[in-house]
Amino acid sequence: GCDWVVTLNLTVNYSGTGDTSAVACDGFIWWNTDYTNSTDDATQVFTNVSGCDSTVTLHLTVNYSNTGVDQQTACDSFTWIDGNTYTASNSTAQQTLINAVGCDSTVTLNLTVNYSSTGDTSAVACDSFTWWNTDYTNSTNEATQVLTNAAGCDSTVTLHLTVNHSSTGDTTVVACDSFTWWNTDYTNSTDDATQVFTNAAGCDSTVTLHLTVNYSNTGDISATACDSFTWWNTVYTSSTSDAMHVFTNAAGCDSTVTLHLTVNYSSTDVDEQTACDSYTWIDGNTYTASNSTAQQTLTNVVGCDSVVTLNLTVNYSSTSVDEQTACDSYTWTDGNTYTASNSTAQQTLTNIAGCDSVTTLYLTVNYSAETTVTDTAEGT
Repeated sequence: GCDWVVTLNLTVNYSGTGDTSAVACDGFIWWNTDYTNSTDDATQVFTNVSGCDSTVTLHLTVNYSNTGVDQQTACDSFTWIDGNTYTASNSTAQQTLINAVGCDSTVTLNLTVNYSSTGDTSAVACDSFTWWNTDYTNSTNEATQVLTNAAGCDSTVTLHLTVNHSSTGDTTVVACDSFTWWNTDYTNSTDDATQVFTNAAGCDSTVTLHLTVNYSNTGDISATACDSFTWWNTVYTSSTSDAMHVFTNAAGCDSTVTLHLTVNYSSTDVDEQTACDSYTWIDGNTYTASNSTAQQTLTNVVGCDSVVTLNLTVNYSSTSVDEQTACDSYTWTDGNTYTASNSTAQQTLTNIAGCDSVTTLYLTVNYSAETTVTDTAEGT
């Protein structure tokens, strides 16, 4: 009945909770329970170290394995994910992989193997050949092009190409005035005219004409001649404007020259002259006798020879003595009155030939006597 003091020494332990997370493929066994689906509700009660309940909740993610078929079509061969190279169609090969969620993924290969093919194409071209956007300028047996055949595989075609080549040539011509080449008339020099032929290889052969066109020309020559004119072995005795001669000019072409000729004529004349004693003619000679043969060539008004023949008659002067005897004085034919004898007085007259006739006065003057008167002026 007395007080009893009891002291409580109490240890309180606690229950615990926990979580466990798991990721599994297809199913997960936890505490003898198979889980095939993901869950966050599964629990399990344990006794913890304190002897209390400990409830563990399972957070389970269940991923699943899968299967698939790898449909493949290949040409000639196919190396699959199993590392094997298949050269024939196959539908049995399998390979286990890990899928995206980390589970087995069994893949079955369904392989169709088709086959590549080869072929040849032959071509002959001029200068170049374009094949599948490539220009070939030389013959080749090595050019190839990969196409897709009916099975969808490479079809390698080899080009057997023969490239023949066009050729060029030149023809050089020198012509006068014009040149006709392949039905075209050229009147001027050119280096641009071309003509395309087919050469022995069946390709174009382009010939370029190098043409030099020189030109004929015409000219005139004027000449003035006396009596006749010889031109290119032809003697012309009359004026003409129609005579022509064809030469070859410096360019090797015709040069037609027209002669404009004026023919003037020489003349003859007789210079009739009469002279006394001597005559100095136009030839510078002094003639003292008549002459009909002397000639002198002059130039007439048209510039030609004018042959003058001298027809000269030479008459001669004459002399005579007029012997006179007079008394006291004498008046002579010269009009002078002489009162003394004289033998020097002269008088020039014209004789019957028209020449000078020199008469010398031989005068004897006698004188009358002073005592004698006479009426007779002359007598003995």
